[in-house]
Amino acid sequence: MIYYQSLQWLPKSENIIIKKIKKNLRLSLNHGLINCNLSDEDEINLSNHLYQNKKKIEKNDLKKVNLNIISGSNISFMVRSIFLNCLRNYTYVNVNLFEKYNLFDSFISYEKRRKNFSEKIINFLALDTLDLIEFKKNQSTSNYLKNLEKILQELSKENNTIIVQNLINYKNLNYINKINKEILKFSKKYRLIIFDINKYSKFIGSNKWFDKAKYKFAKIPMSLENLNFYTYKLSRLINIILGGTKKVLVLDLDNTLWGGIIGDDGIKKIKIGRKDKVSKSFLNFQKFIKKLKSKGVLLAVCSKNLEKTTQDAFKKKKMPLKLSDFVAFKSNWDDKATNINKISKELNLSTDSFVFFDDNPMERDIVRKNISGISVPEIDNDPSNYIRDLAVPGYFDALSYSKEDAQRTQTYKSNIKRNNLLKKSINVESYLRSLNMKSNMSQFKIKNIDRITQLFLRSNQFNLTTKRYQKKDIINFIKNKNNYTLQADLSDKFGQNGIVSLLAGSFIKDTLIIENWVMSCRVLSRTLEQAILKKIIYDLKKININKIIGIYKHSSRNKIVINHYKNLKFIMQKKTKEKTSWELNLNNFNVDKNKNFIKIFNG
Repeated sequence: MIYYQSLQWLPKSENIIIKKIKKNLRLSLNHGLINCNLSDEDEINLSNHLYQNKKKIEKNDLKKVNLNIISGSNISFMVRSIFLNCLRNYTYVNVNLFEKYNLFDSFISYEKRRKNFSEKIINFLALDTLDLIEFKKNQSTSNYLKNLEKILQELSKENNTIIVQNLINYKNLNYINKINKEILKFSKKYRLIIFDINKYSKFIGSNKWFDKAKYKFAKIPMSLENLNFYTYKLSRLINIILGGTKKVLVLDLDNTLWGGIIGDDGIKKIKIGRKDKVSKSFLNFQKFIKKLKSKGVLLAVCSKNLEKTTQDAFKKKKMPLKLSDFVAFKSNWDDKATNINKISKELNLSTDSFVFFDDNPMERDIVRKNISGISVPEIDNDPSNYIRDLAVPGYFDALSYSKEDAQRTQTYKSNIKRNNLLKKSINVESYLRSLNMKSNMSQFKIKNIDRITQLFLRSNQFNLTTKRYQKKDIINFIKNKNNYTLQADLSDKFGQNGIVSLLAGSFIKDTLIIENWVMSCRVLSRTLEQAILKKIIYDLKKININKIIGIYKHSSRNKIVINHYKNLKFIMQKKTKEKTSWELNLNNFNVDKNKNFIKIFNG
């Protein structure tokens, strides 16, 4: 229970943490100072200090969001903890509270006071079991559900992301189970995201979640001991909505994937299997990791060992993970930070999308201090807790999964083959021609909605405006005839990459405004953007659209596309500190001058 309440996957704090924070609030440079495990007193002091000085915080490297919380309970005490835990997840949140005597009066307050913001808006409907029990004293649960659906109908009209918190069934009451099932149905009907607090409360014990005395006295909906865990899990969900799911799991080997030290014990004596409790723990952990891989998580090895010895273990020892499950394998005597940076370059993925899992506390500390943005959870000495230690922080949680996820390891391996071919080629043009690339391009298709949503959420480097779209946004794009959408896959002689680029825009008179354009980093530098522009121009000329306007909005992670529109021969029209606006006049543009090496198919 304490593990969850005190966030024990975070590293222990230094005693001088508050002093360091007070000296410098540039959290983009000192983020590691707040991403640590604190005493209750320090947690309160830190959250108070940061919240009081929130205007001084450097926001450039942080995602930004407005969170409207609608609740029938007293939730004002949560705000500072939400703020701190969102910062831990690289998110700057502006919290707006709408709290009255009950949920439905709170929504009326929201309707009267709601505001429009330039940044992303999330409406969080924080349902509360104790509030429902009070409601049920005077009205039926069917009335509760009717009123709840009315709120959801109104919120869904706003086109903002909606999170609904389900109910904690601490007494296993049938009517609460029924309401949670209805909430699940509502989530599909109104494209909601569920904050499954009923599941998370079981980690601690549902009967230990509430403090009925505090609820009766001040309508506080939980025990204060559970506050930090609650706000951390909420902040993870917000971060996932904003595209913060991790992509790569880097694993040590000795006493991490198997018991024992292979260099000393030999392959036969390392522990994994069903012989004893320790061996079963490592077996179960490998099975868990295998499931992560099937959901699209890329696996890599980073171990201080002889490569032949460790690779032989995967070949000769019976275990769930095989050599083929890894996209990178670094087993040598170099320091682990250096090896992880090499893996980052090979995969063309930034280290802030990495998680490093190692049983050695010294190695964990070195990697934390030397690699920017990487997540390194603390690990229990008992390997039976490894699954908990990797799962509970929520690094790899996602809103949905697509068929491309299961193939992600293979597509990255194919990329390594392409890079090897490039090194052997006479020049880049001969390399690109030899790939025999093909792309199927079409409007967004509803059958691909999971992949489309995922690519908009997860793309960071090739993301022109950093906008993140949820499923309901994609559906609106598809339904609205005044919108233009394009999805593109890419295949070559090494295999199929699946859908790797998306573009969404809208028409104003004779102009297409590109609202966002994203592309997977797996296919950069293969002239796909030129091929997409050719397809766009072909489509626009058929409907007498003569101009395209593209926006580039700067972020800390999309610098590689700062000259994207310039390279496509757009002319800059306006430049501000945050963004640039570009224009392409189709009447004066010869699309055939743009080189590309991809055959385009309508599909």
